[in-house]
Amino acid sequence: MPGQTPQSTGSRDWGRMPNIYRHAPSFRVLRSTAMFEALPPVEQMAVAGADSHRFIRQEDPLWDRLHEGVLTTGLVRGALGLYEKSAAKKMGIPSSRAGHGQLLRAYHHLCSQPVDSSVPASVTAAASAHNAAAVAAYNANKQAAAADAAAAAAWGVSDDHSRAAASATTTAAAAAATAATAALAGLGSATRQGISKHARQRQRKQAAKVAALQGMAPATQAAIAGLGGVSEEHKQKKARALSSLGLMSICCSWGTVQEPASLLQVAGAFPSSQLVEVGLCRLSPASLPVDWGFGPGSLPPIGASPDALIRHRTPPLVAAGGLQATAGSGPPAVQQAAPAAVAPWDIDSLLARLQLVGGASTPPLAPAGNTSGSSSSATAPAASASCTSGEQLLEVVEVKNTCPFGHSRRGGRLRTSEFAVSDRGPRAAVPQEWVPQLQLHMLCAGTLSGLLVSRSATKGTRVFRMQRDDELLRLMLLVISRLWQQHVLPRRVPPEDVFASWREHHLMMQRIGQVARQATVLKDLDEQHYLPGSDSRWFLD
Repeated sequence: MPGQTPQSTGSRDWGRMPNIYRHAPSFRVLRSTAMFEALPPVEQMAVAGADSHRFIRQEDPLWDRLHEGVLTTGLVRGALGLYEKSAAKKMGIPSSRAGHGQLLRAYHHLCSQPVDSSVPASVTAAASAHNAAAVAAYNANKQAAAADAAAAAAWGVSDDHSRAAASATTTAAAAAATAATAALAGLGSATRQGISKHARQRQRKQAAKVAALQGMAPATQAAIAGLGGVSEEHKQKKARALSSLGLMSICCSWGTVQEPASLLQVAGAFPSSQLVEVGLCRLSPASLPVDWGFGPGSLPPIGASPDALIRHRTPPLVAAGGLQATAGSGPPAVQQAAPAAVAPWDIDSLLARLQLVGGASTPPLAPAGNTSGSSSSATAPAASASCTSGEQLLEVVEVKNTCPFGHSRRGGRLRTSEFAVSDRGPRAAVPQEWVPQLQLHMLCAGTLSGLLVSRSATKGTRVFRMQRDDELLRLMLLVISRLWQQHVLPRRVPPEDVFASWREHHLMMQRIGQVARQATVLKDLDEQHYLPGSDSRWFLD
């Protein structure tokens, strides 16, 4: 991968106000593309039970509220005690980030009351059917609108006609939303959890924005959509705030804002696959293998929110060779299929047959190692079975953006209030610290493997593939269960290094290291995919 130097492209490469929005498309833009299966707004969804939480967009306030009392991937490393001083040293975590605070944060979060998600099974089934139909209709309308716009542009249709077409599309979308609301009412009051007064206010505000956009030229509409509502004033305000907060806040904000850009890189790397938007995937304890020994009440509520799922198409030969659809098996977060002619957890045989459809540059799935450990009786989640031309394989996608900013050393001395472009490039290997998060993503989403995307601003992107390791997951859940039963339920604050002398915790840490080393580099991407007209400035001062 070339070690190219950062180019200022209209902006100097040092300053006091870093531009975290550099070449950053909005999620609105990402959702508008055919390569991304998007979730509709929350007002169109039936929120009934934990299974429906995966249909809530991750930027919606309801998605935040659904995290209350739930152990998610943002807290799992702290809950596992990986930031305790003795463990952090073994994990290679810098001492500046080590400490007891992360474990205490997870403990106090689990002590909070989760949102009540208990609803009758009949309501859950009706909500699932409604949500699946809403997602399909939303994306079908999106593709139809894009086709109409392309046809209008090809024939040189005037702005008046384009506005009329846009108005018709908006009317159709409004009708779909009305139908969705009516369907919600038919499901009963339990499904209206989260469809609150605030949600209705958001719906009215969105309708007002749509009405305002209808009178604008298509080019203006596209410009506003491309910005995602981020004005120059907002960029300046955000840059000033981050400058005062320091480099760590800048890096965190960069990672969040640049997530859609990274997903665009993934879409470009897998042109025959489709990215899928997903909310909070809740773990169903009933989906865990019986021999893991986790009975009712032994685990806290657990969930994971991957940055996306990716759906790979597999040849019809695979479908004919033994993959058949099953209903109601495995985690509810994704559609499942089980291998009929492959022994449980015979991952090597299964993955060897799953050749991704696409160009010659798209490699097959890497064979898994001994991922099952001692739990050989577990049932393996396999591919989704909704592709008419064959079968589909789902993987979770986790994005890690490398922040290109560092403290300036202009003039030969460190300037803590001034920043410079100092892009380190993508990671050469998967850090151990990232492993538990990706593994929990796979468990909650019900996938065999996951893609970890390490993206830099100027030096390309590296895509790793990691196989799901059930022995590691079993050990992780043992630690979580101990924290839950011995500390959270009795409200006993865990002391420092609470797991230091526990054999299973040592085994878990060893396994984390093994899994990190087994991750393989799938693709090195030198080319950056930018949208035309995007903001190329490094700094805003």
